Amino acid sequence: MHGLVHKGLECFITHSFGQALWLSLCASAGQYREVDTLAIIDDKVTTALLFGAAKELDRPKKEILEDFGIFLMTSEHTPGLRRLMRFGGIDYPEFLSSLDDLLGRIKLTVPTLEAPSIEVHETSVDSYSIHVGPQMKGFAFVLMGVLIALADDYGVLAKINHVERNDEGDTLSVQIFDFGFDVGRGFSLVGAA
Repeated sequence: MHGLVHKGLECFITHSFGQALWLSLCASAGQYREVDTLAIIDDKVTTALLFGAAKELDRPKKEILEDFGIFLMTSEHTPGLRRLMRFGGIDYPEFLSSLDDLLGRIKLTVPTLEAPSIEVHETSVDSYSIHVGPQMKGFAFVLMGVLIALADDYGVLAKINHVERNDEGDTLSVQIFDFGFDVGRGFSLVGAA
């Protein structure tokens, strides 16, 4: 797993649940406290950190991963990730359609960061099916959190569900109920004035 993912996980856990939990998880997983954002870290360490967090917090792993995705889009510590995602479209449907190109956008910013393939199918004017490749188990739940946070960001009322998991990966569904539910958060392609 890329060190940037671990740094994001460290930010999420320390800011959401406290540094003591992060240090305890690192000790249990055999991970150094300081995360090198350019290093490639054994997937077993990532798994141990997530399983440990789920156990310590008495919550399902998929909820931890979903909350991690929400954190990545809403935290003041990760504004660049929100910007990267918002460049995908002027509205939520356009953003969803751009997820097919997410891997390419990631590679432009961090060439060594691996991510699973994503295929988006518009099933109706307000419904989408999203297939997430099997390359990173659990990534679909992080993506769910991202989709939930960005629906709010765009001011859209939507329901995101995990439909199924098989050897080919995971399938998510997005149902949009109201395209103008709220004003959403401001965003400018040219950045802050």
